[in-house]
Amino acid sequence: MASLLAAIFTISTPLSAHAESGDQYCIITVTKEAPGSPEAKVIDNSCGPTREAAAAKRPAMRRNVLLAELFQHTNQNSGVGGWRADLVADSECDSAGWGFSNIVRYNDAVGGISSYRTFAQCNGSAIYSEKNFKNLCGIYSFQWDVNVPWSCNDHVYSMKLYKSY
Repeated sequence: MASLLAAIFTISTPLSAHAESGDQYCIITVTKEAPGSPEAKVIDNSCGPTREAAAAKRPAMRRNVLLAELFQHTNQNSGVGGWRADLVADSECDSAGWGFSNIVRYNDAVGGISSYRTFAQCNGSAIYSEKNFKNLCGIYSFQWDVNVPWSCNDHVYSMKLYKSY
């Protein structure tokens, strides 16, 4: 299992590699670390020049639930294009939510996260400028589209997504 995870994390490439390969779209597939735990475990990371090309590389899953889209630019890349990545899971958000304690590679893969959009009942989120949920930059309730504040722009290194009540 350790070699599988090492291989998955090796696939996620820095910004310069995306420019060379033409891959501007990645789909990061996660599952819960343990039942009832909010911590997410990456099980696949597929990239391609388009969403369709990246999706074609993914393994078949019982369920594919889009949790969030991560964008290189503010306003969800509106009108300017740019790199993006999807966080896909096998279940929707609940009150325990999903915890991503280290998304440095995904931040780097999209050229720095400047905005994101949530789905699947993930109407609450918290973002941090350090790994392991340190240095809180913002908590958002009942917001689907979020522009990252200046204090965290281009360096969202951990994140929580959950269902707000």
